Amino acid sequence: MMPEEQENNTPKLGIPGYINQLRSWAYISLAIPLLSFFWIYLKWSSENQLRQHVETDLEKWLVGTGAVVSVLFISFGIISHKRKLNKARSLASISDKMRCYKNAKKSMYIYFPLAALIATAAFYFTAHAIFAAIFSIVLVLYSAFNPSPDRLIRETRASKEDAARVMSEIMGPGHG
Repeated sequence: MMPEEQENNTPKLGIPGYINQLRSWAYISLAIPLLSFFWIYLKWSSENQLRQHVETDLEKWLVGTGAVVSVLFISFGIISHKRKLNKARSLASISDKMRCYKNAKKSMYIYFPLAALIATAAFYFTAHAIFAAIFSIVLVLYSAFNPSPDRLIRETRASKEDAARVMSEIMGPGHG
C-alpha cells in the first residue's frame, strides 16, 4: 500500500477532498481561456466588429485552421478521457480506479483549455462567430464532464460496495 493511502485503501484526502481537487483542476484549467475569451469578446462586441463571414484568404485560412484544430483538441480530450476510463474499469480496487479517473480528467483538462485558447486566439484575429460557438461547446463539455461522486461511480463502473462507500463518505454514514 502506498504511503499516501489510508487503511481503507482510499486516497489521503478522502473522497470529498479528491473530488474537490479534481474540480479545482477543472476550474483552473478553464480560468485563463475564459477570461481571455470574454475580454476579447467584449472588445469586439463593443466595436461592433463581430462577423459571420470572412473577407480575405488569410482570414479564410485562419477560420478553417482554427476551427479544425480546436475541434481536434476537443476530440483528443474526449478520446483520451474515454481510453483512460476504460483502463480504470478493468481495475479492481476503488483506489486504483480513482487514480485512473484522476489521470483521465487531467488529460481532458489539458486538451480542452488548448482548444479554448486556440478558439480564443482565432477569434481575436478574425472576430468570427464560429469561435464563439466552439468556445461555447468547450464550456458545455466542461460542465458535462465535471467531476462528481456520481460520475466517478458511473464512469469507473465501481462495484456496489465501492459505490456505497463513496456515497457514505460524501453524504455521511447511513446514506450509501
